[in-house]
Amino acid sequence: MNKFLILTILAASWLGLAAMSRAQSLPSAGQKLIGGQIEQVELCCNGLKIEVGDPNSGEFLFMPGKSTLYPYYNIFTPGAWVLGTASGQGVCQKLFSFPPCVKSDKVDGIIDIIGTSSL
Repeated sequence: MNKFLILTILAASWLGLAAMSRAQSLPSAGQKLIGGQIEQVELCCNGLKIEVGDPNSGEFLFMPGKSTLYPYYNIFTPGAWVLGTASGQGVCQKLFSFPPCVKSDKVDGIIDIIGTSSL
């Protein structure tokens, strides 16, 4: 009887810990999932505007120092697959405008973390 009770408690504890660790890996409120192929990359004064296709599409701003890039570090090549999260709203300050860095395009979010395929 004691063995059964101990095993039951251990199994319940293990399942509880597994559920908690899974809940911590989900995006929090206000974060958007990024996932799809890179369709276009545009240079901005404050980073890179990355246009991502389906299934989780949108235009997102990669800001060095704020955004974390994971292997294979391939955010410059259209056709590479990306996966990550973004939050908030941002603007791409256009580099090739006159005067530079004044015109802005709204983006769907600022990238928090992003990883890429090797393509």
